[in-house]
Amino acid sequence: MRPSVVLALVLAAVGALLISLLSTGPNPDADRQADAVGPNSVAPRAPAGPATILPSEPIQVPERTISQGPRQDAQRAVVDSGEQTFGSSLVGTVLDPDGIPLPDATVILERDGGLAGIGNLGLLVPNLSAQPKPQGLRSVTTDTNGEFQILEVEPGSRYQLTAKHEDFATTKLSMVAVRANEQTVEEITMTGGFTVLGYVHDNAGGAVQGAELRLVDLIHAQLPPNDPRVDAIMTETNSEGFYQFEHVAPGLRSLAVRKTGFGSQTASNLNVGGQSPTIPRDFILKPGLSIAGVVLSQDQQPIPGVRVRAISSDAGMTSSGFAETDQSGRFSMGDITAGTYSLIAEAEGWGNARQNRIEGGDTGVVIEMIEQGRVTGRVLFEADNKGVPDFDVFVRAVIPNSTVFGRRAGTAKVRGSRNGAFEVAGLSQGEYVVEATAPGLAPSYSESFEVAQSLTTTDVIVRLSSGGSLTGRLVSGSTGEPVVGARVTSHDNVYVKNPIADMLGAGMHRTTTARQVMTDKDGVFTLPNLWPDVYQINVSHPDHMQLIRTNIRVSDIGEPTDIGTISLDVGGTVTGTVYDSTGVGVASATVNLSGNSEAPTAFYEARTGSDGRYQIRNVVPGQYNLHATRPFDNTNPFLPIIDMNHSKVSVNISNRLTISQDLRLGE
Repeated sequence: MRPSVVLALVLAAVGALLISLLSTGPNPDADRQADAVGPNSVAPRAPAGPATILPSEPIQVPERTISQGPRQDAQRAVVDSGEQTFGSSLVGTVLDPDGIPLPDATVILERDGGLAGIGNLGLLVPNLSAQPKPQGLRSVTTDTNGEFQILEVEPGSRYQLTAKHEDFATTKLSMVAVRANEQTVEEITMTGGFTVLGYVHDNAGGAVQGAELRLVDLIHAQLPPNDPRVDAIMTETNSEGFYQFEHVAPGLRSLAVRKTGFGSQTASNLNVGGQSPTIPRDFILKPGLSIAGVVLSQDQQPIPGVRVRAISSDAGMTSSGFAETDQSGRFSMGDITAGTYSLIAEAEGWGNARQNRIEGGDTGVVIEMIEQGRVTGRVLFEADNKGVPDFDVFVRAVIPNSTVFGRRAGTAKVRGSRNGAFEVAGLSQGEYVVEATAPGLAPSYSESFEVAQSLTTTDVIVRLSSGGSLTGRLVSGSTGEPVVGARVTSHDNVYVKNPIADMLGAGMHRTTTARQVMTDKDGVFTLPNLWPDVYQINVSHPDHMQLIRTNIRVSDIGEPTDIGTISLDVGGTVTGTVYDSTGVGVASATVNLSGNSEAPTAFYEARTGSDGRYQIRNVVPGQYNLHATRPFDNTNPFLPIIDMNHSKVSVNISNRLTISQDLRLGE
């Protein structure tokens, strides 16, 4: 196995270990409020002490006025064909390393995967590798005072701000919390970053001019160069063979070099960070070789459009190539370094094929692929058996003796059909069902069916109806007023929120319908077009603790299922300061609050402000473990575990009360 893959898997294992330590059960909804506080206060010097119960009053963040530039387009959440506008805003300043406001910096607001960016681990999972790169929700530019503003932001506690500027390293600020109808103020201080440099020579020691170098995150190293998720930095060598990347953010990197006529090379274990501001890496390129051949079906017919990838590894220095077959099924990739390779062939509708121990220079490679199965059928209105014109279908694997369906093995979008016909190819041998969805109708499923390689399963039928609906009203437990803008989501009755399972997706889908709506001005919500079943709903709001209601039976006959009026309480609050071993507040530390074996199974997290202070709001009452970790240091991936064990304390959270608990990190 390639060293880069091993290293990535080690990182994934560390992330999974952290999560297993942090999570004793389901997570609350991501929109629970967890705030960093006191960004402009001075860090006190004091040891971490026992918890203190305070009156339930939120810590006040100083108000701040910024210059008003052009108003940004309003950010709106579209829910069931309606529009929800928000009174929250996110403003702040981008500073250079000397604390001077930085104009013309790009600030991107996007959803934060949380848990140390666990979303990136999905790249290691085959069924997620084709997912598109997540897009930023908003992008703005700082004005002459280095200030930015993003208006009408949906409240939530899981945002990330990314600041970019050509003269500094990209900086990310995670766990940004936006409270309902309030202005959130953040400050981003950029750094100069690190410099990666070196020389590229040929076998004889001569300089290689015009060699192209490409620097990417290690987690993206296995993706093709044109993959939209890859955010690469590019440069070329000069007449002396010298190259230089400036303002590189810390982290594990993969650095590839290519030059026509030479074999490509990739340094897959580049650790950017640590004490030295420069990271040197030289390359010696050898004459390039080619690998070529043909891709055929089992009956020896050429297959065009097959993506062929060559991978090799030698003591941390790798070489790779990419090619696509032409109409005659032939492929050729040049600039391969001498060595032994594995070839992987991929094409839609065909099972992946692999050829091992292919030597560089071999131009007679034959790869044989097996055509996968396909399914055809129709999606019909249940009322009259007529074809549905516009719908989506998803083919899901059947898991024996379980109500769970597997991941989406194939999909199709059908628009303007006369008879509701569909076809999905590229299915491995096995047992499946077809799920169909259409606007204004409840999702439904076919009977299970078998798929065999190279064969077509026909006459699969899915019937759709309007289904049932679920309605209710949310009010504040303290004031009795309607709770406006609460997020209500539907799940199957035994759903347990888990960040890894939600990321992977496989095996988590059931026959219940997943819907999401927000309460209106009267606190009323309606979840429409639900497949009849027993449901659970999750309710979240930035100013209230999460509520879970189970055992709700939804029928498709008669009136909507009305669960009446539900009161939401505010929950408890825990606040304090994270100190280092010298008694100074630690900025941008992560604070985690997780239910222990005797408490509600819940998980909360927050980021400390510049003075080390933190605040976690709307916590379900109970006994919890509280601990902190300093900002991630890629030179020691086990440091978070050490921090967690050293800072861990137990706290008891009560409704409408605030607990003050400081935390101390070791050396």
